[in-house]
Amino acid sequence: MIHDSTCRYQFVQAGSGQEALALLKNDTQPFDLGFLDWHLPDMTGLELARELKGESGIPPFPIIMITGSHPIDVSTAAMESGIQDFLSKETVDPASLPHIARNAIDRYRLMKRLVESEREAREARIRAEDASRAKSMFLSSMSHELRTPLTAVVGLADLLLENPAAADSRQMLEMIRSNGTHLAELLNDILDLAKIEAGTIDVELVECDPLLLTRELCDLMRLRAQDEGLSFELAFDTPVPARIRTDPLRLRQILMNLLTNAIKFTDKGSVRVSLCYQPEPEPCLEFTISDTGVGISEADLEVIFEPFVQVSEDYRHRKNGAGLGLSISRSLARLLGGNLTAKSRVGGGSQFSASIRAEGAGQVARYDPRLYAAPRKAAEQRPELLDGCWAGRRILIAEDTAANQYLLRRMLEATKAQTTFVETGEQAVDAVCRSIDAGRPFDVVLMDIQMPGMNGYEATRAIRREGVTGPVIALTAAAMDGDRERCLEAGCTSYLSKPINRPALLKMIADSMSQDGAN
Repeated sequence: MIHDSTCRYQFVQAGSGQEALALLKNDTQPFDLGFLDWHLPDMTGLELARELKGESGIPPFPIIMITGSHPIDVSTAAMESGIQDFLSKETVDPASLPHIARNAIDRYRLMKRLVESEREAREARIRAEDASRAKSMFLSSMSHELRTPLTAVVGLADLLLENPAAADSRQMLEMIRSNGTHLAELLNDILDLAKIEAGTIDVELVECDPLLLTRELCDLMRLRAQDEGLSFELAFDTPVPARIRTDPLRLRQILMNLLTNAIKFTDKGSVRVSLCYQPEPEPCLEFTISDTGVGISEADLEVIFEPFVQVSEDYRHRKNGAGLGLSISRSLARLLGGNLTAKSRVGGGSQFSASIRAEGAGQVARYDPRLYAAPRKAAEQRPELLDGCWAGRRILIAEDTAANQYLLRRMLEATKAQTTFVETGEQAVDAVCRSIDAGRPFDVVLMDIQMPGMNGYEATRAIRREGVTGPVIALTAAAMDGDRERCLEAGCTSYLSKPINRPALLKMIADSMSQDGAN
């Protein structure tokens, strides 16, 4: 019996090893300390201690071994089995047992903390090694994905400089544009992936027409499929809501990634898009993209949603892509309240199903196939692209880079708008003020944000302080979270990130002038 005035102990006794194990298994309250006799009827105390030893290498509570003999090899074996103390019956003093018990419990707690610290350190080291490998893989993948199109852009540009009148100059220019577009898409994917991993990517739920969004996207992708010799089909398996609340830009990004992959990895056959509305248990829209392409092995299906992972390497070398699209698309689908799954078999095509929450799905409208059969003409969709549409309009461009000045001049040339170029923020403010004094204010200001001296933010604020309310469109290479908000806070009315897409630029200018005219 332990006589301890500072602590009251409740004792549970077992007459054998098996009885002790049964008590430990069935008892709902954990034990704080155990005394084991070396000689038990069915096993030794050391064997029982080994039975109690957990995955951490220590038993679930401190154990003190008591025996009539004390050979050193037995004591060592006991300690290796997690025993806290080893006492000989000849030397046990009842008065000293409380002290021994407290010491054993304290040592055990220290041991547990030490084991836990070692485990945490080991896991931290593994995480650091994994992060280092992931970083190396990321840098290696980025180096390859960036250098490949850059090689084409720089090399083809050199060839054109050497012989501008080459017979295949147009083909080389088209290849430069294609590789440049690929670089821009890769950069956007990297930024999206970084935002997703940091948990900072935003979705903006607005009311939109899923029929119109799907039809317009399929109009575009159908042409790409036909260029590759593929048939393209859009089908509606159920009636589809006329309006839902979701993020149309992110939904379009998901579908664009899936359709691009379907066309890219299908050498012959077809690509099919189908929509299905499921009102219960939660309203959702499911977009299924099926193809007759190369297919994906069962092993690859387990990893294709990881960043920088594609199908077999030999096929990857024939198809551009960093392997980011599926990872981003699944994350976006989950942010929109759904998921992205895949079914496939090698040589039998693939099927990707993206679901999103269909908030606000009210009246259900059936799809009219005549709408898809008669896509609008480009000029009807984009009146801002008509030649000479801005004759007499005045546009100020603040841009310090000569190459970008040349690019913007050529982009706006066909509109017949009168363009004025400045290179600094100070010059932009001065040009705006002089145009107002002359009674010929600019209709739109295109404002580069990163300029020497007064930057675009400061210049826009200065223009607003002069009482100018006309549209100012920010043009910037900054495309991270908060950049758009900083531009708007400075007084810009719109924001366009570089590289500059001509149709997007012209549409933004047209919208800005239209809104300014309405005001």
